[in-house]
Amino acid sequence: MSEFLTRRSDFTREQFSEYWTNTHGPLLMSVPEVKKYCIRYVRQHNTGWTPDGVAPAPYDGVVEAWFENAEALQAIAKSENWDVMLADVENFADTSKTVVLFTTEEIIHQRGTGDPGPHCGSS
Repeated sequence: MSEFLTRRSDFTREQFSEYWTNTHGPLLMSVPEVKKYCIRYVRQHNTGWTPDGVAPAPYDGVVEAWFENAEALQAIAKSENWDVMLADVENFADTSKTVVLFTTEEIIHQRGTGDPGPHCGSS
């Protein structure tokens, strides 16, 4: 699952990242079901940099979360603490601009696995 976040208009990118890391992060990790059912949770903070000729994404952060199955994610969402955690998102993000993408993963290349896989740049 990937979630794309946009900061509130009254927040700088730095304020958004600071709140997301130091306030929202500990709140999220206080939900026991997150630790129990989430395999991996990664936050990606927008650096503000893009190469010349590439359009920047309209998001300030991306969450990537891995679960065994949909039931695991549903167990987290049914937690008694989940509503408190969701309400906190409005303290730093414009939730009207938040989008979520549920996917299945296909690993094309993973360095260090001993399997060279396809070469980057080839199909």
